[in-house]
Amino acid sequence: MPQGPSHSRPTSVTYVSTRRNLSNDERVAAYQILLERSIGGVLPNGNCGAKKVRSVIDIKMAIKAVPHEGRQTLCSTAVLSGMPKIAILRHMKEAHGLAARTSHLKPLLTDNMLERLWFAVSFVQPGLRRNHSFINMYKNVHVDEKWFFITKVKRRFYLYDDEEMTERATKSKKFITKVMFLAAVARPRYDPHKKQMFDCKIVIWPFVEEEAAVRSSKNRPKGTLELTFQSVNADVYQDMVMDEVVPAIQVKMPRG
Repeated sequence: MPQGPSHSRPTSVTYVSTRRNLSNDERVAAYQILLERSIGGVLPNGNCGAKKVRSVIDIKMAIKAVPHEGRQTLCSTAVLSGMPKIAILRHMKEAHGLAARTSHLKPLLTDNMLERLWFAVSFVQPGLRRNHSFINMYKNVHVDEKWFFITKVKRRFYLYDDEEMTERATKSKKFITKVMFLAAVARPRYDPHKKQMFDCKIVIWPFVEEEAAVRSSKNRPKGTLELTFQSVNADVYQDMVMDEVVPAIQVKMPRG
């Protein structure tokens, strides 16, 4: 006869726990260790997770090895330094030294401009805590050139109703005569020899010269001396300083 389906009995499995219960002495020792580490009865937060693979110094040295041109973006900085981008972001947050800074393009100084810059710096007297100050400049005279136009394109006059405006005409506003003057000033102070205040003004000289008229006109005959505007170059400028500026300084500058 056919036999029916056999029903197997479940086999009981016994799980043996690998945990070991601490003894009373071990519990007291662990309690004592935790109590020593606690601050005011509160245990400090411990470190969890994997240890850091890269230290702050390693990341800093790797980034500093990359030239500034390669550090314009975080992606380029990460690629050239060999550091992950997330590591650089965490480094910026933890170290507080690496940050994005803006660079502005500055004019290139030639040798002449650099020499003038150091000449200006020589008048600065260094002080403590960057409290720099200029020297008193009592022994210095400032010489500078000034340009003046003979007339202006637009001028204002006060006239009556029965008066006509004087006509002013020129070929173009680019042809307005421009005259150069040389001015010398110094710092004002009391002059003990003259017993009065020195007003800082030495004198101002125009760059003009006298020339004889080449041909006659209704205003003057031929050969009349006229003041004409002088073309200024290095030689003319030097002659003006030596012949006019230096003697005027010796006469008007306070002594002592």
